[in-house]
Amino acid sequence: MDVTTNILIAERVLAGNAIIAKLYAGANASKRYRVYDGTAYGTLIYEGTIYTVADTYSEIDISGLFAEKVNVAGVDNYKLVLVSDEDVESDTIYFSVYGGAISKLMKRTLTGTDIFTAKLKKANDNFFLTTRTGDRIIIVPEDELQAFSYYAKGIDCYVKADGETIAGYEHSRDTEESIQVIDMAALRAQLVTDSNKLVNVFDVVTDSSYSFSVVIVDAGQRTDFFLKFKNSWGVYEMIGLRGQVDYAPVWAEAVKINQYDETVNDFISNQERKELTNVLTASTGYKTDDERLFLLDMLFSSEVILIAYGREYAVNVTTDTNLFASTKSEPATVNLKLELKDTDGAFTPMVIAPAYETLTTTTLEEIEANGATIIL
Repeated sequence: MDVTTNILIAERVLAGNAIIAKLYAGANASKRYRVYDGTAYGTLIYEGTIYTVADTYSEIDISGLFAEKVNVAGVDNYKLVLVSDEDVESDTIYFSVYGGAISKLMKRTLTGTDIFTAKLKKANDNFFLTTRTGDRIIIVPEDELQAFSYYAKGIDCYVKADGETIAGYEHSRDTEESIQVIDMAALRAQLVTDSNKLVNVFDVVTDSSYSFSVVIVDAGQRTDFFLKFKNSWGVYEMIGLRGQVDYAPVWAEAVKINQYDETVNDFISNQERKELTNVLTASTGYKTDDERLFLLDMLFSSEVILIAYGREYAVNVTTDTNLFASTKSEPATVNLKLELKDTDGAFTPMVIAPAYETLTTTTLEEIEANGATIIL
């Protein structure tokens, strides 16, 4: 492409996708370039060299500088400069790196625009950092409901319930980008307290238009098992495991050594303490096509946490399923293998089991414990 300025880079980029900078040093010439961050852009994080021929740019992918931001939502600002042989910096340009990434399939659909214009900064559409859906109706089982995050700068929005505005979030005057949250569970609980109403549909609107809705649905099958994971935007979401969960630990092959035994005055074969990997097999329960596609993001994630009876365990998750959507549109279950990241050489009787409660009361009352109603 024709050279119009010595540095070209998008003003806003995602850490997990290619970040292309186009640099021009002059015809058949070389120059150094530097990338700065920190307070007042005072921290040098990288210096490299480019060479350009005739009137063409040198294109470099600098995404490797921001690899640690791929799984963390947030934004940081950087400065890119060219450096002469005399160590004089010039052609300064500033850009912002946001956490997360989008798929190549999505990038192919963004012809002539970018993900910020199409979603993250599109106030009259679904701008939440959720991968449950890209549509304008977000359906969430009530026991999977988490606070929703979004990039706030420039967005003014309001939450309505039954046509009444119950909360406002105004950021059109913000000078710096930030992540803010809208906690639908807290708003829902407040409505119960203030108006004695249990609301399941919340509409997010702007001053001039409807944006999208959050629909809270009954969870159906109660469960004590959930998977909490960092989604592709770098924020936590949760999936309930509503089918059968089985604990099936895997033992490492025993290592045997010869050990002297004084009783028989000879060597005997003795095995060293074995190592155990904690493994669970789980069924998600019946999920719709959209819910099964949401599972894909969990399987992509490098940070998945099993919540079992309120306790948290870091796990690696795999599946033997390769069918996640079908034109038949019939609910289906997905089988998962959950392998705890810790391996063990010892046993303590508490893992993956409910904490039984000690029941004490001084009056006749009905209480619930471990899923059973008891009259005391």
